[in-house]
Amino acid sequence: MKKILVPTMMALILAVALIGKLKGPSVSDESLEKKIAAVIKDRVDKHDRRFGIVVGTIDAKGRRVIAYGKAKEGVDVDGDSIFNLGSVAKLFTATLLADMVERGEVKLDDAIEQYLPPSAKVPARNGRKITLLDLATHTSGLPSIPGNGPSGSAGRPGYVDFSERNLYEFLSGYVLTRDIGSEYEYSNLGMGLLGFVLSRQGGKPLDGLFAERIWRPLGMDGTGSRERLSRGRAKMLTVGHYSDGRDAPSWPLSAVLAGAGGYHSSAQDMLRFLGAQMGIVSSPLIRAMQRAQQRYRKIEGSPGGEVGLGWGITRTEDGLYLTHGGGVDGYNSFVGINVKAGKGVVVLANSSVGVSDIGAAVLTDRLALPVADRRTAAKEPAAFRPDPSDYGSYEGVFEISPGYNIVISAEKTSLFLQLPKQPRFEMTAESEDAFVIKDNRAEAWVQFLKDDIGQVTTLSIRQDQVKATAKKIKAPVTAKVNPNVYAAHAGLYEIGPDLKIVITKAGDRLYAQASGQPEVEIFPRSENEYFSKLDDSTISFVKDDEGRTTGLLWRRQGNEKTAKLVAEPIAAAGNPLVYDDYLGHYQVTPEFSITVTKEDGRLFGQGTGQPRFELFPEDKDAFFLKAVKAKIRFRRDKDNRVVEIVVLSGSGEEIGKRIRSR
Repeated sequence: MKKILVPTMMALILAVALIGKLKGPSVSDESLEKKIAAVIKDRVDKHDRRFGIVVGTIDAKGRRVIAYGKAKEGVDVDGDSIFNLGSVAKLFTATLLADMVERGEVKLDDAIEQYLPPSAKVPARNGRKITLLDLATHTSGLPSIPGNGPSGSAGRPGYVDFSERNLYEFLSGYVLTRDIGSEYEYSNLGMGLLGFVLSRQGGKPLDGLFAERIWRPLGMDGTGSRERLSRGRAKMLTVGHYSDGRDAPSWPLSAVLAGAGGYHSSAQDMLRFLGAQMGIVSSPLIRAMQRAQQRYRKIEGSPGGEVGLGWGITRTEDGLYLTHGGGVDGYNSFVGINVKAGKGVVVLANSSVGVSDIGAAVLTDRLALPVADRRTAAKEPAAFRPDPSDYGSYEGVFEISPGYNIVISAEKTSLFLQLPKQPRFEMTAESEDAFVIKDNRAEAWVQFLKDDIGQVTTLSIRQDQVKATAKKIKAPVTAKVNPNVYAAHAGLYEIGPDLKIVITKAGDRLYAQASGQPEVEIFPRSENEYFSKLDDSTISFVKDDEGRTTGLLWRRQGNEKTAKLVAEPIAAAGNPLVYDDYLGHYQVTPEFSITVTKEDGRLFGQGTGQPRFELFPEDKDAFFLKAVKAKIRFRRDKDNRVVEIVVLSGSGEEIGKRIRSR
C-alpha cells in the first residue's frame, strides 16, 4: 500500500474487463501446460531471472503445478515454495465470515458496532449503519486505507504498527461521502476491519481462527504468517523482489488490519483451498464456501462484474468466473475458479511484476505464446516517424461495453488514451495506426482499424495476455460555449471532509478531479451542464441569484452528490520561473518515485503508477494539493539547490531524494 499522493491498486488498464476480454481458441491440457511453461519462463527471463513464478491448476482430473525461476539465491521455486499472498488472503477472512454465519455466530446484516467497544464510534449515513456484509463486499463507503496511520521510521511502513487506538480514532472522525451499500470501492481498511471484528467475536487472534477453521481442516500446513512459518518452514519461504530485481523487505500487517491480507501460502496449499471451494476436496466448509460465492452486490461500471463475500464474480457469454488478485511490495498473486469448466487456478510470484493476466488466461484456456522480446531482436527496425497532423483522425470515443469507454484525444504533437478512473496515457507511434503505451510497470499496444474509405472504426488494445476490442461510437454532442465561462466554475468544491472536486480551466478546456482520482476533461452541454466522455458522469454547476457559481451536482451511476464551492487555501503568487528549480525525479523508496514537471506555467507531481496532480503554491518551496489532503515541501542544500521532496499527509511524512533534474 503506497502512502504518497494516492494509493493505487493497479498500474495500467483493462482490470475490470480482464476475464471477459480474453480472446482466442481454447487449447488441450497438454498444450496449455506447454504454453504456461513458455509464458512464465518468458516473464521471468525478461527480468534477469531473479524471481520465480508458480502456476497451479486443479480440476476433476487432479492437480498440476508448473514452476520456473528462483525462490531465493540458489533455490528454485516449486509447488511448496511459500509466497506472500497479498490481498488473496482476504478470501480467508471472507470464508471465516461465511463459516461464522453458518454456525449462527453472526449475521451478514449485523451492524459492526455491536462487535466493538461501546466507546467506539462507527460512521453511519442517512440512518444506515455499516454491516458485516458491507465490509465483505467493499460497499461500506470506507476508503482503501486509513489516513491516520503511524508515520513509521527507518522505512518501516505505518500499517505495520497501526493500532486498535488508531482504528477507533479514524472511525470516529471519518465522514462517509456516499450512502452505505450504494457503490463498490475496494477497501483494504474495510476487509481489515472485518477480520478484526470477527477476531473479537471469535475470541481468538485472527490467524488462530484461520488455522482452526480453514487451514488445518484442509491440510494447509504451509499457510500462515511469515513469523510462524519461519519457525518450521524457513527453507520454503521465498524472498520478494521489486520489479528491478532488488530484494524487497517483508513487512507484516498489524493485527488490526491483518484481515486485509497479512498471510503467506504455497501453490499446493492454495490448490487445496480452491479444491474445497469447488467441492473437489472434501471439506466441512463446503456450505460456508458456497455462501461466499453467491452474488451480493453488483459492481457498477464493470462489465458483468459482481461481488460475493470476498470473491469478484464475472459473468460472460462463456461462463461464470470467481477471481481475486493480490499484490504487495515484492509479491504478486492470483486465484480463480472457472465454474462452468470446473477448474481452479493459482499463480504466485515473488516479484512486483504482475501475473494476473497469466492467471486469467489460464483460467479461460486462452493463454497465448509470448511474443519475441524486441530488445533481443537481431536487428531493430528503422524508427517510424509519425505525422502528428494525422492524430486528429484517431480522436473519438470507443465503447468497450455500455457506459465504459476509451477516449482518444490529440493535443499539439501528442496522442493520449484514457479509461474511466485511470489517468491519461500518452501513446507513441510504432507504425501507421499502431501505438505503444509505456508506463513504469506495464506496457500496452494499441492498434486502430479502418474501413474501406480510411475511417477509424475500431480500436484494439493488448496488455500482456489481455486483449480487448472497442468500437468507435458517436461522441455526445458538445455545445459551443465561450471558454471564458469556464473561469467562473474553476475552484475547489467540497462534498465532505474526505471528498473534494477540483475544477480547473486550462486554456480552452475544463477539467474535473475528484479526491483520489485522475483529472478528467469535461465537456459542455450548456454553460452550466457538463459531461464526461469516459462514463455516465455529469456535473451541473449551481448559481446564486446574482449568477455566481456556488456549488455543483455530481451524478454518476445513478448516484448524486452535492458539493459547495469552498474558500481555497491562501496561496502565494507562485513564480513559474522558480518552478524550474523543482523539476526532476525524486526517489522515495526503491519501488516508488515522484516526478515533478511543469506545463504552461503550472507545476505537477506524479508518483509511480499514479495519476498526475497539480501542485499549488502556498509559500516559498511549499505547495499543497487540492484533490487530496497532502502538502509538498522542497528542501535545498547550502548552495540553494533543491535536493529533497517532503510529502506530508495523514499517513505521516515521506522524503524523496532528488536523483536527477528535469
